[in-house]
Formats: sequence, structure tokens, C-alpha cells
Amino acid sequence: MEYLAAVGRIVDIPARIDPRNEFVIRVNLINRNPKNISALKVVLSSVSTGVIREEIDTTLNPFESKAVSARVKLDPLTHPVQDTLKVVLSVNGQPLEPTIFEKFEVISYSEIKPVKSERKGSFLKWVNETTYVNEGNVKGVKVIEEETSLLGSLFLRSSPKSFTIAKGGKRFNAWELSLEPSGQVTIRVVRSYQPVLWLLLLALAGFVIYRFMRSSVQLIKEASAISYREGGVSELKVVLRVSNRSSNPYVKLTVMDRVPMIAEVEHDSMGTLKPATVFNDGRGSVVKWELENLDRHEERILAYKIRLKLSVLGQFSLPKGSVRFYTEKNVKFVTKSNTVTIKP
Repeated sequence: MEYLAAVGRIVDIPARIDPRNEFVIRVNLINRNPKNISALKVVLSSVSTGVIREEIDTTLNPFESKAVSARVKLDPLTHPVQDTLKVVLSVNGQPLEPTIFEKFEVISYSEIKPVKSERKGSFLKWVNETTYVNEGNVKGVKVIEEETSLLGSLFLRSSPKSFTIAKGGKRFNAWELSLEPSGQVTIRVVRSYQPVLWLLLLALAGFVIYRFMRSSVQLIKEASAISYREGGVSELKVVLRVSNRSSNPYVKLTVMDRVPMIAEVEHDSMGTLKPATVFNDGRGSVVKWELENLDRHEERILAYKIRLKLSVLGQFSLPKGSVRFYTEKNVKFVTKSNTVTIKP
């Protein structure tokens, strides 16, 4: 008697499949007849996407029960999908009914992780470059954090630009990455203290230039009202401070201070160091002192009083004084004082 092939089957496939992991599809076969089946083919395929395509060749003895399986490894970047597994059995090329369908789902996942990191250094400058890749099958978002300090942030710049977050009493630089599957981005962080060095060098250069260019002898002019009349200033005391700021002595110093036309010098009010002369050059009175020398770091104080011809109610200024001096090798220098403003 010739028996038709009658094969029972039960299919086992995971309901949820992670494409990163290998999985097993198992088919349990039962030969229901005393017929020997020497060429049985099991075809496994996914209906919607075609991500599964496996064939299993096997045999079945009369009334034999057997489990056959296929180990399947999907592409890790397989998109998440709900699909159906189709199982078709055929004997000697003739399909057996019924065709079996089993539903399954390829799940979604995202995994953003560093794949390459490089650090370069130079004088007072460090560059870190870290490349991140989304090895998932859907778009992923991840916040990368790096602990820092307020001072450290002043010397840091990055691409993409970071933002600052605080948690647990600590400060972090952070970058929010949003990557498509297989997408990548490189975070470049530069820490440079070179600007601090340049500023220090610039400040040092400025200080050196200032010390080199400034006058060794300084003339400071001060004035204060000492008498008032009719609500305005009528008398002033003027003080000139001549100081040697260097470690070298100077000789033949001539200090001159001009008195404005609206005032006149009180000759009987000179300080300890009397002026050599007081004269009028047509633009007002000039008080002149002659000093033989000024030792290193020495200061001389010159003082006199002036009386205003009319009391002044508002603000006014006194002209600058000047000092001419020589080095011991007879090199001449001249410097001026500050301007003094009188505020009633």
C-alpha cells in the first residue's frame, strides 16, 4: 500500500527578537505514517521583511518524531518590525499542507557608546577627541557628562559646544547626542592655559616698558583751599613733591610751577625750601626752585601759597608744574606734574 506523506509540525520562535543576539527556530516533526521520508525540506521565511530565510533538509523514519532547528543571526541594525514567520514543508519537491504562520517582533534598541578616543598634548594645551557611534537600530539620545570645575571651565572649549549641569554638589560639562542608527559624532575638547601665559607675558612686557619709559623723577602737585571769601575760594596752599624713584642720583634740578593769571603768589608764605626766584613772564607768575641734587629714593617737598584776586565759586584747575634734571653724566630729562582741580 502506498501512503501519502503526513507530517505534523510544531514551530517554536521567540516572540521578541533582539537583532544583536543569535536565536533558534525549532520545528518539531512527527511522521504519522509507516512511510519512510528520505527527502524532507523545511523552509523558514519572514513574510514582510525577508530578514529570515533558512532551509533545513532532513529525513523521517516511519512514525518518527524529530526536532530540527536553525540558528539565525540577524543584522544588528535590522529595523524594529512586527513580522510573521512562514513555515513550509515539502517532500520530494511537493509542498505539504497546511502552511504554518507564527508572529514575532524585532525589538528596538539604541546604544550610543565611544568607539575611539585620542589625546594630544602640547605646551600648556591638551586636546581630547572621542568618537561616539549609535550601534542601535533606532535613533538614540544620550547625555555625555564630564566632571569639571568653575575655574577649569574658563580654559575649556569644545565642539560641539557643551552646556553645564550641576548635581550632587559637583559641576559637569555635558553634551546631548542625538544619533540615527550607525550615526557618529566626535566630541573635541580643548583645554588650553596658553592665553594665561600670553596675558602674563603681556603684563610683564607692559610693566617692563612702563618702568623703562616712566620718568625716574616724579613731580606730584597738590593744592587745597585754606581760605574762603563771599562763599568762594580765596586762598590756596600748593604742595609740590619731587621724588627720585630710581637707584641713581640726579643733579641740577630746576622745578617750575606756574600760577594762573587770576592769582598771585604770597611771598611770605614759602615753605622750608625757598624758591630761587618768582617772576612774571607775561602769562602769570612762575615760582622757580633750584636743587643741587636728589639722591636715590629721596623726596623733597616744596610749598607756597597763592591768593586769588577774586573769590572763585566754581571748579577750576591749576596748570601743571615741571622739573628739569640731569644725570651725573650730564644727560638732561624733563617731566611734568599732574593737573590739579579745585572743587569748592
